[in-house]
Amino acid sequence: MKTFETRGPVDAVRNYVVKRTTELADFIDRVKQGRYIVIFAPRQTGKKQFAAYMQLEEATEGYYVVFDHRKNPTSRTETETLNDFTIRSYVIPVVQEPPS
Repeated sequence: MKTFETRGPVDAVRNYVVKRTTELADFIDRVKQGRYIVIFAPRQTGKKQFAAYMQLEEATEGYYVVFDHRKNPTSRTETETLNDFTIRSYVIPVVQEPPS
């Protein structure tokens, strides 16, 4: 019996999956035009989407940048391999004054 997953990776065998082919095509078009993009998704899904994009573009490595807006952000750099793709991640802290 399939269920909805609310966090972590989604497994198409165990979970309901909404295919996002239109969004993926728009994402690829924007990147090819040199435009900035922002992906809003649950934690740990961005790198999988990035690996799927890299596969479409026949790239073997790429750079993944995250702007961390949490209360006490810390910067970090890591390199990992996901489905034979090397992803270099950079977490950049963003500290903003609260609005008055």
